[in-house]
Amino acid sequence: MGNKSRQVNYEALRILSMFMIIAMHYLQKGGVLLPLSEDRGIVNLLAWLVETFCIGAANLYVLLSGYFLMEASWRWKKLVSLVAQVLFYSLGVSLVCLALGIGGVRNWSLYDWATVILPLQSEHYWFATAYFGLYLFVPVLQAGVKQLTKRQLEIVLACMLIFFSLEKTFSPVALAYDRYGYDLGWFICLFLIATYLRLYGEELPKGRTAGMVYAWLGVLIWLLGLVLGNLTQKGLPLSYMGDMLYSYNHLLVLLLSLALFRAFKGLTVLFKWMEKWILALSPCCFGVYLLHEHIAIRYLWPRWLGVDKVGRSLLFLPHMLVCIIIIFGVGAAVEHLRSRIFALVIKKLERTKR
Repeated sequence: MGNKSRQVNYEALRILSMFMIIAMHYLQKGGVLLPLSEDRGIVNLLAWLVETFCIGAANLYVLLSGYFLMEASWRWKKLVSLVAQVLFYSLGVSLVCLALGIGGVRNWSLYDWATVILPLQSEHYWFATAYFGLYLFVPVLQAGVKQLTKRQLEIVLACMLIFFSLEKTFSPVALAYDRYGYDLGWFICLFLIATYLRLYGEELPKGRTAGMVYAWLGVLIWLLGLVLGNLTQKGLPLSYMGDMLYSYNHLLVLLLSLALFRAFKGLTVLFKWMEKWILALSPCCFGVYLLHEHIAIRYLWPRWLGVDKVGRSLLFLPHMLVCIIIIFGVGAAVEHLRSRIFALVIKKLERTKR
């Protein structure tokens, strides 16, 4: 994964991305965000500004994976571990909710239980489903990229970007094949972009310059959202374009994600203790996602934390920060415990085989 300094930088970005994901779930599932065509008050404008600067978080996760997996050895045990981790949260949280009588689990139908027993096939967690498919294709992608020249890889990327991003960015109507970036095809595209950055991206803007590009792109997306919302309110049929502006495979969102990714290139950690905490917490990020996005509680935890009480005031900003820390802290603790339990079980099984 490169030298230790670079690894710490990108692991810090992984943690930041999870903070951003929790922030978006706070805004969306907590009911803080309202359509810009309906509400352009200061609270809603600030909420959309936060949403704008966080919208590239899922893309960043895949870019990080592609950047490192391209040079890593593919392991079937990693695939099994991923499935086991997802199933632990999907089924485990469901059983806890059943025992405690929360989340409506006691009234679930057979279909609901199938969703948690087969979480990848049912897209209980859309990201996990797409990432599972991506990891299956990693050895094929690795072998394919090694056979391509730089020019050939650029042509492949250009074609994929036109198909998955550029066409939908300028289309005023929904396209049948577009899943807004919630799919394997887009993840493969991001994987190849990250691979290109690793192989040929040294001359691209990085550090402070990339950070400024990220800031300007965020402001541009936010302003475009305001304009489209205003025009929609006036009766123009632009509501679809306004919604798609905040989809993961929109061209501007992709550029926003890439700018932040490059901003962390060569970033140094100020203190040694920070490095230790970053490396300890970053492996817990996926568990944080699996816990707070479980189907039984994804709309409950905003209520538990009182988002509805502050969501229509400026207090939502400090409250959101506190909630992010709580959700990340609880999720990281649970994931740490899960990883310890799994490690002990695996160790015991290995001893049994001997």
